[in-house]
Order: sequence, then structure tokens, then C-alpha cells
Amino acid sequence: MIESRKDDHIRIASEQNVEEGNNLFNEVYLIHMALPEIDLDDVDTAINIFNKRLSFPFIIGAMTGGTETAEKINATLAKCAEEFGIGMYVGSQRVAIVKPETARSFRVVAENAPTASR
Repeated sequence: MIESRKDDHIRIASEQNVEEGNNLFNEVYLIHMALPEIDLDDVDTAINIFNKRLSFPFIIGAMTGGTETAEKINATLAKCAEEFGIGMYVGSQRVAIVKPETARSFRVVAENAPTASR
């Protein structure tokens, strides 16, 4: 039951328009202000957060788990996080508590992103 609900969430998010409300990004207008005196190679986007060094102030978060599909998604996202030096965390792990055999769908994050997820 809980696994089918998790797969339903993945299917709905991938097949339907699930946005709710307005994030107000359509109200933001960026004014181009070139900085020719700055060399792009001198720009450092890295940050330190939670005793971790990340390449960008960007974190993949609240990912699901508990099913084969979720495990594949988590593994792929974790590989990307590791490659690009960004953080990643998973969302609710209740399914792994109720059904310990599904814990692997969450563990793949730490296995595939050892420096980005711990």
C-alpha cells in the first residue's frame, strides 16, 4: 500500500501539472549589469554549510524513497550531486521504518554521493 502511494507521487509529479500557487518569479526583473573587470575564473560559487563544502548554494532535497522507481531516481540524482559538488538529502523515511526492506532506496544516496550527502 505505502509503496504504491510513493509510486503514485512519482507518477503524478512526472505526468501532471502539480504546481500550486505563485512563486512570484514572474514578478522578478533582472537588470543586466556586466562586470567586465571581473574574470569569470575568479568567481567562487562555493559555500560552507553544515560543515560541508558545496560547489554552489544549491541542494537537492525532499526526495522520495521506498520503491524501485524511487531508488533509481535517488541513485541518479545522488550521482549528479556528487559529480557537481552539490548537496542532497531525502525526505520522509517513514516507509523504511514500516518496511525495512525499502531502506536501500534511501541508502543509495549516501552510496552514490558520499561527499555530497553526509
